[in-house]
Amino acid sequence: MKSLIKLSEHFDALSSRPAGAEARKQLLMLLSGVSTQVIIDFEFRKVSPSFADESIGLIAAELGKSEFKKRLKIINTTEQARAILKHVIKTRVTQSDYRDEIAVAH
Repeated sequence: MKSLIKLSEHFDALSSRPAGAEARKQLLMLLSGVSTQVIIDFEFRKVSPSFADESIGLIAAELGKSEFKKRLKIINTTEQARAILKHVIKTRVTQSDYRDEIAVAH
């Protein structure tokens, strides 16, 4: 099963951490279905690094790289938004992997 979320239907602007936190909350609710893939339509809108990090970045950290790629699909992004999203996903997944390595080492 797939669920599509158009961000314009939920947010006037994709530019703050509070909006990103709300987006993360909504996306995690959609992901709670066992076999649900969530398609996030950015509708070619501008996105701030803080929104991207708070929403997509933290979900990537929580799910891990492989689960994130399997469960989420991001569509209709501008080049700028795509660059920001790639950066926050890579940063958060790397931090998460590092924390996991330290936890195992102790």
